[in-house]
Amino acid sequence: MAPPIRQCEYGHSVCAGCEARLARCPTCRGAFLAATNATLNAIALAVRLPCRYRGCRALLRLADKARHEERCRHREYPCPNVRCTPWTGTLDDLLQHTLKDHATDTALVTLNQKTDLSYTYSRTKPFEISHMDGGVNRVAKSLLLVETVVKSTEELENNKNRDKKKSSSVDMAEESLQPRALFRFHLRFDAKLVVLQSALQYIGPPDNCKLFRYKVSVGSRDGSFKLSSWSEATGEEVDEAVNDGKVLRVDGASFQHLIDKDGRFIVRVKVVVGRLPSLVQPVDNPPAL
Repeated sequence: MAPPIRQCEYGHSVCAGCEARLARCPTCRGAFLAATNATLNAIALAVRLPCRYRGCRALLRLADKARHEERCRHREYPCPNVRCTPWTGTLDDLLQHTLKDHATDTALVTLNQKTDLSYTYSRTKPFEISHMDGGVNRVAKSLLLVETVVKSTEELENNKNRDKKKSSSVDMAEESLQPRALFRFHLRFDAKLVVLQSALQYIGPPDNCKLFRYKVSVGSRDGSFKLSSWSEATGEEVDEAVNDGKVLRVDGASFQHLIDKDGRFIVRVKVVVGRLPSLVQPVDNPPAL
């Protein structure tokens, strides 16, 4: 029971949320008083409650509970891949799940490196793997930020048997990809390709999305890139990001000449950590779709 806690004329207490749905006290049918129960309010604020997520042992005051659970390392996230059967897990589990089970549907990206995503546009058909919603075509692709971890032969030998003599050979190494962050890259456009919108959605604690910036360039398959701009990653759903103006918008007339005869073009994405560059190439900013 969370404050404000109200009571009826005979002392029976209910939370404000329940009281708003009740005409009279459910226990005695008495009328509710305008004043709150100060004693129960103070107790509710002082008591420590367990985190809702399995495996977390934190005990939290009510005022801190929601903020903790939003950032809890044991919080579970659903897999954003639309082809995946219902799956949920912690963020660490989700990163490993994406790398293991959705490698073919996911673009692996590295910090400060460019990644090219190929798209096909048709005036009579939507994007591949997309759907129509209110006259707007959408397509989304997972981007998994990975880091290459190199282990020397010496480290590998030590991991196998720490009791054996250390190997002095370091001329061989084993490389492995370690996932660090997961994003969904969203592309939206209207049926006549008047405007193209993109958003990079961070999957994880909302505050972490503020760490990431991304650059989008639109170009042709022959390597000509003429449009580019920077923006921040968002932790919101793409519709919320569009409504809040947290997307990049490009005038379709500025890049239609980059689409080849087969309707194919390239969107180049670069993810960085840190502040936006001070010099940003402007792009047209038409009304939101």
